[in-house]
Amino acid sequence: MRDLRISLIDQCNMRCRYCMPEERFGRNYPFLKQRELLSFDAILRIIRAAETLGVEKVRLTGGEPLLRRKLDILIARIAAETGVRDIALTTNGLLLADRVRDLKRAGLQRVNLSLDALDAATFSRMSGGYGDPKRVLAALDASIDAGVKVKINSVIRRNVNDDQILPLLKLAMQRGVEVRFIEYMDVGASNGWQRSQVFSESEILERITTEMGPVRALPCEWSAVARRYELESHANCRWGVIASITRPFCGGCVRARISADGKLYTCLFSDHGTDLRPSLAPDQAPDAVIDTLREVWLQRSDRYSEQRDAARTETTSPAHRVEMSYIGG
Repeated sequence: MRDLRISLIDQCNMRCRYCMPEERFGRNYPFLKQRELLSFDAILRIIRAAETLGVEKVRLTGGEPLLRRKLDILIARIAAETGVRDIALTTNGLLLADRVRDLKRAGLQRVNLSLDALDAATFSRMSGGYGDPKRVLAALDASIDAGVKVKINSVIRRNVNDDQILPLLKLAMQRGVEVRFIEYMDVGASNGWQRSQVFSESEILERITTEMGPVRALPCEWSAVARRYELESHANCRWGVIASITRPFCGGCVRARISADGKLYTCLFSDHGTDLRPSLAPDQAPDAVIDTLREVWLQRSDRYSEQRDAARTETTSPAHRVEMSYIGG
């Protein structure tokens, strides 16, 4: 366990088709109440416990984490009260531009900014009709100006936004940041995933090579989720591809996920989590949460991406899997 991803809230101000389609997550959807969300004190206890097991990075996610009140205070507490020095945020960016300097001052170091298209109509199609790419670009520029390291995350769906690969890569090159293209994944039970909609890593590379010339792979850590590339003719043009469908990386997974109401998940494709709240109760021993984290982590056997075709059976239906919006990306 090296990377702890903590969902702060299960709500979002967009309805992206691959994550929170509006027909499922509409006005009457039973999102978590404020009282059901983990308190900042509980989040800090979990982080400190996870540190004893090797966690070095904390990523705050959602839903949309900027909808959680007093986010800057939480980040400041993580920076001051734990040994974690790599504090990151995954956000759609709609609320980020005006807040990123405060978050930077609190201790935020990195932002993963979701941006699936530069074309407004395509962006709307991907986001369920919410948001505007101009607001995300404003967040990108504000983050760069604030000194926050930025990566762009782009989920690519065949015949929906695969024509945005080159514009997004050129944007990233112009701004001096990296974009990570993500194969469309069958997370949760709501997005109507079909393998035919996956635009694969090899197709992404072919699209880039055809337009921009030969590419070469870059060295990466064994636990990295993204395989990184650069143009042979432009070393400053670099990007990554997360190919969970066509090139699973379960064997190198070092990421644990905590839902906004305190459940531990050892895989993005899990069908159940372990509630950490009992081990956080006042009558429990100080090390109770450490013991729970260790026990669950050492017993994990998740490798759904490597077993995907065999796993998609009647007994392990996607209907049983946790939604991405509940545990973050």
